[in-house]
Amino acid sequence: MKIVKNFVVPVILISLAASGIIFLLFKMGTFDALELKTLDLRFITRGEREYKNENARDVVKIVGIDAKSIEEVGRWPWPRGVIGELVYGICGDGGMGVGSDSDAGWEDAGDDEGWEDAPDDEGWEDVPGEESVETGDAAGTADDNGTAQAEEESTETAKPIGKHRVAGIDILFDRAERDYSKYLYRKGSMMDPAQQDAMAVEALDLCDSVVQISLLKWADEGVNVGRGDRSAEHVMNGAKVIYNTPLPNFRTPNSSLGTANMQPSRFDERVRKARMYYKFDNEEGYIYPFALASLASFLGVDQKDIIVREGKYVRVGEYTIPVDKNGDIYINYRGKEYEPDKDGNVNKDNILSALDVMQTPEMIPMMMQGNYIFLVGVTDPDIKDIFYTPFAQAQSTYPNNAILNGIEIHKAIIDTILQGDYLHDVSPATVFIFIFAAAAVVTILTLIRLWLGALGMVAIGAAHFYYAVTAFNSSGAIYPVFSVIIVLPVCSLRRFSIAISSSTKRKTVLKKRSEVMSRRTCSPN
Repeated sequence: MKIVKNFVVPVILISLAASGIIFLLFKMGTFDALELKTLDLRFITRGEREYKNENARDVVKIVGIDAKSIEEVGRWPWPRGVIGELVYGICGDGGMGVGSDSDAGWEDAGDDEGWEDAPDDEGWEDVPGEESVETGDAAGTADDNGTAQAEEESTETAKPIGKHRVAGIDILFDRAERDYSKYLYRKGSMMDPAQQDAMAVEALDLCDSVVQISLLKWADEGVNVGRGDRSAEHVMNGAKVIYNTPLPNFRTPNSSLGTANMQPSRFDERVRKARMYYKFDNEEGYIYPFALASLASFLGVDQKDIIVREGKYVRVGEYTIPVDKNGDIYINYRGKEYEPDKDGNVNKDNILSALDVMQTPEMIPMMMQGNYIFLVGVTDPDIKDIFYTPFAQAQSTYPNNAILNGIEIHKAIIDTILQGDYLHDVSPATVFIFIFAAAAVVTILTLIRLWLGALGMVAIGAAHFYYAVTAFNSSGAIYPVFSVIIVLPVCSLRRFSIAISSSTKRKTVLKKRSEVMSRRTCSPN
């Protein structure tokens, strides 16, 4: 009974009290800023992530409006006539190999001057189609007489992921009138706005599927919805929201919308999560982000057929996306798959320069046949469409992962969904168990010896962090780190208070004893 009273009961009470307080603070979000820092450290410790599904790693291509494009074409933003030519390079006869057999509809925008250098279709029959992927070559083996015997060529049919080639346009069709004559078929600096509209709409019509951006602006932050857009006021979660959409003449039958809103953390402006759906209070249905809308078009899923179970999951075709209570997912950044040159430009398969697409529109079908998602967006860092990622804390170690353009964030979201490699917070019950277990162990050690408790705090803290990193790398589980570590010194407070109290009492007793002895010595007989 004495052991139970002096040891077991204090351990249980102290552990419950400490873990309860810390868990309550954790649920209130008191430690969110610190927990996010530990999450970033896990990203940095893990480094670049390997792709689980190699068949899906190359389906997203970025058409970047990079520094050399802006230097050659003209300052940003470009008018819709130039954007129309860029889209034509992706979707037109030279870009996708689909659409009309002639340039019908483009003659009003000018002649074909500047396109005469583009090669004809000679030699296209040698380009392999999307039906099969070569896995073996016919090989010859020499026998003793020096003769070769041919082995049969083997092919393996690749399962197609997407049903459409998608042009996702993460830019607004600006109506500015500036001198872009070189890329407006040399029609002069002030081409008729109606002609520019016709050029852009004609290019969009040639696309198999188009996703255009929309934006959400909360009314109390100002109504800045961009030029050339139509907006409407709605209510979301009790707050007024301005939702802008492209002008009606750019809403072609093959187009859909996706919100381009990012979610930087309020603590440090890093983008760690992405919202998978929005819902206005005064309307039925959902609004989906640009990345999800582009993926749905790629999979041949109409947005009305996307299944949403709020706070649980979003289902797009065969892909089920687990979401948290707010409808968010963590972006599982994998890092850039390319290295920029000394001028900041890149020339790799998954990122194309807008200038190259406009100057040589035959490059896309030559390089990439089949269904892809082409994301068109700004990649010139001077335009400042840039966001910090969890790798920002180690920018010198991961310079290509620390800061990404908006269009690269959208690609990272699509890659996360296609790979099915999701990150997830552990359940609240699991969090409490970890906090209570750490509290109980440290309380026991501290009640035995103070130095033993201090040693236990260091050991348990290090072990838990190692476990959190391992779980993050292996299964994507996000365990709280700071909330578990902070409970350790809290559990030692009682033992320290007892030691201080005992020391104080001992000093008081010694002082009184000294006073008594002094009086006895000094008093007369």
